[in-house]
Amino acid sequence: PACKAESEQAVAWYQARNFKVVEGKMIDSMGHRRIPQTAAAFFARQLGIKPLHPAGAAKSISKVQMTAYQPPPQLLAAMSPRGSAASSGTRIASAEPTPAEKREATRRTPRPRTNRPANRTTRPKPETRPTPTRSAPASTSTRVATAQPRNGNWLEPVRPQNTAVASRSVTRGSNDASKLQYPVGQPQPIRSSGAGTASPTRSSAAPARSTYRPSATESRPYDDPLRDRLAATRRGTSGPSTTRSRTPSTASRRTGRSASPTPPSRARNVDISIKGPTIGTAPYYLAYGIELPSDVTSGADFLWKDNGVWMGDQPYGVKILETPGVHRITVLMITRDNVEYRGMTTVRVLDRAASADLSDRRR
Repeated sequence: PACKAESEQAVAWYQARNFKVVEGKMIDSMGHRRIPQTAAAFFARQLGIKPLHPAGAAKSISKVQMTAYQPPPQLLAAMSPRGSAASSGTRIASAEPTPAEKREATRRTPRPRTNRPANRTTRPKPETRPTPTRSAPASTSTRVATAQPRNGNWLEPVRPQNTAVASRSVTRGSNDASKLQYPVGQPQPIRSSGAGTASPTRSSAAPARSTYRPSATESRPYDDPLRDRLAATRRGTSGPSTTRSRTPSTASRRTGRSASPTPPSRARNVDISIKGPTIGTAPYYLAYGIELPSDVTSGADFLWKDNGVWMGDQPYGVKILETPGVHRITVLMITRDNVEYRGMTTVRVLDRAASADLSDRRR
């Protein structure tokens, strides 16, 4: 069978490559059963490992009938590196070194650095242009350079420049400015037509950019996003919009102050009713509500929160609290008349295991 032939080739392959310990066993009367005990016993014997159950291991090995197997010389020659290469059609010389010897020779022999082609052209060095130096002024006058860049720009063509150096000399202590010469092709500045020597009307500083700066006296009303959102949902049924206009009036524009809108109504306090005790073990059944007449709560918007997390949007509700600790229950109610009510209470939830230990100690 194929499995037997492959096993014989494996034994010959390891022996042909000079492995230190190679054992071949021929198992009889076992069929195609897998017997991992034989390989385990081989590795344990080579590594010096003792089995956990020596009696059971010896009994399982004794059931396997094995005879020593030695591959024939023809199979060893076919499985050797030279034999496998010859069988594949590769011609091998008798004095050819082994792969290990080739690697050792390659590691010790330095590689020659003659792989550069003889006709390789060297990259020419970029042409450098001398940087013009600035000469110190001979007197206490200020010199203005021309529009031509000092170091030059390689991407733009060189513009024609007049042979005469454009300069402007301003003598200290005098009010008369000398004439300013510009190269040919440059736009001439606007000159004033007054008496005396014409001087360029050039601004000494750029105009400041106009930016909007709010006035310190300008007032803005406090906007509550939640109140605005709840009021926006009511505008569809309660009549015209009550959006505040921030456009200042004519009188306020003259005084520099914006017209202040009508201040919002102050929030009123409301009591929250909790059904049952406010201290309990987890899971805690919470039944909450608001203590106001039905004509006030009718058509109002509610927002219930548990430690800042949404809990409900109805006048009454229930929730199961499973997290031990203090729970801060808050409510925000806005009536149809845009009257705001706020309330807050706390509920303490105890851990079931901690409460059981406490009750045992009390007993």
